[in-house]
Amino acid sequence: MNRIRRKSRGLGPLGIILIIICAVVATTAGISHAMLKNKQLQVLREIEKTQGRIGDMELDIATEEMRTSAMMDRYELRSAIESIQSELTPISTAQLEVIDLAEGQKLVSNTPHFQ
Repeated sequence: MNRIRRKSRGLGPLGIILIIICAVVATTAGISHAMLKNKQLQVLREIEKTQGRIGDMELDIATEEMRTSAMMDRYELRSAIESIQSELTPISTAQLEVIDLAEGQKLVSNTPHFQ
């Protein structure tokens, strides 16, 4: 019996070194996993913020389009012109003149607004 006890000594120095190496590897893997999970959460929060900003901008664009279409309403434009007592007057469609420019030509006008 004493022979059996002497041969089974338990963990030797090699076994202890292997356990330490396994513990270091497991700890490193756990820390790496926690860091990657934290990074994923940060990226997820940034994505949510960006999606929120995109939604806000889409709402701003829709509001601006609505305002523009309201400003370009023919009757609203006429009433606004009348309210500021502008010198602009309505013209008939017979007075309209269509100008077809050949390619490379420029529209030249005597008024400084078109130059």
